[in-house]
Amino acid sequence: MSDRFTSLPAELLEYSFTFVDPVDIAAINQTSKVLHSITAPSNIYLWRSIYLSHPFDDPRPHMPDAAAKFDWRDVLTRRVRAERRVIDNVVPFLDTVAECLSMVPPHSSTPSADIAWVNRVVSKRSDLFRDELPTRSTSSSEDGSDDWEDIQVDLSLDDPIAKERRMFIRASLAQKLRPDIASASAAARRRAARTFVYDMRNYVPSSQWGPLMPGAAAPRWQHIDALISVVSANLRDFGPEWPGELQPPALRRGAETLRAYSALLEDERSPIDWAGVGGEWMRISARSSHGTRAVTQRGHCRSSFFHDEFEEATRLLRMHLVVTGIAEDELSADPTRPALRFKGRMRGFSSHENLDREVRGVVRVMPSGNIRWTSVSIYQGQKQWSSEGIQLGGPGSAAGVIGAWSGALHAASDPAGPFWSFRPNERNIVDKIMSWPF
Repeated sequence: MSDRFTSLPAELLEYSFTFVDPVDIAAINQTSKVLHSITAPSNIYLWRSIYLSHPFDDPRPHMPDAAAKFDWRDVLTRRVRAERRVIDNVVPFLDTVAECLSMVPPHSSTPSADIAWVNRVVSKRSDLFRDELPTRSTSSSEDGSDDWEDIQVDLSLDDPIAKERRMFIRASLAQKLRPDIASASAAARRRAARTFVYDMRNYVPSSQWGPLMPGAAAPRWQHIDALISVVSANLRDFGPEWPGELQPPALRRGAETLRAYSALLEDERSPIDWAGVGGEWMRISARSSHGTRAVTQRGHCRSSFFHDEFEEATRLLRMHLVVTGIAEDELSADPTRPALRFKGRMRGFSSHENLDREVRGVVRVMPSGNIRWTSVSIYQGQKQWSSEGIQLGGPGSAAGVIGAWSGALHAASDPAGPFWSFRPNERNIVDKIMSWPF
């Protein structure tokens, strides 16, 4: 490297390096002591400028606490490696994608550069997904522990929560958000998802009868992925008979719906209602037409039972919810987002479902940082069904809440099934829904 170049002011050198490929900067770093010092990892100004010119979203406005410790160079390096096929293992690739999704800024009129990067890199790296999507499922034992040895894809991780989250991201991005990828085994994945969802051993007290890890401190992502798979496959069966505007936005608009508050209209933001509870909701629920017969007397769930002609009842419900106050008796892991209590009404659209049911529930932040929704429906003064769900994406995201419903009393004979609740966030759709008799 010429002495004339290295004698330029450091500020000018730093500025010039913002136009250089990050991979090339690694080589430049080795050429001289001057350039080694300027391009060192400790040069926050340089690596922040390169990171933001890539481009990626600036995390500082919406993540002030995390941004203070943000390693611009490290995050940028991993993303470049993921995009350029330097990473050939699905686990670190999914780590990078998951991290990027967790940093997406709240919804605004400005498109998210992080979301654009995720969509681009998943499309470019579809080779990592084609042959590795899980087509078998596992069940919980009676005490709520997990039989991980039956998972076809061994991710070899010590942290079961991290393992489950990767499974969810793997399948969601490749199967749902990118439905053109790995479609050959769709039938096998659907059978595995049904086997898991309708296996009553997955609804136990330690998980609060929902898609939660034992102890209910974090989501059980494998369960959540199975719930999404069942609902989305059922909607595909309906085809054009189920209008697109009455489908979860995540199935139509992909990863953009994960952004916080992307479900809310401009006049619906409330400083008290941090979770975006109040307003009009749609809820899709499904149940097996065969009850709990999938579990044999020996305690094994038969995947062969869920053949292509297996019947499910899929219903569309409308809900109107309002926040009634802070739930002082419920813990929320985020002190800036206290647990909220809500109530509302729910009803279906067919002739035998058009009676109102009262809905009461609580939404709060889990120790894992995810948002948990718990609710119960009441009919003629009696608790009927309970629901446990997890918010997909940030609070108030258009991706909605995915979860499982079961009998409110959790009797041994009670059924269970998936639900997906979401807020239609287009004014013309909301106005149309509100004009329907309730």
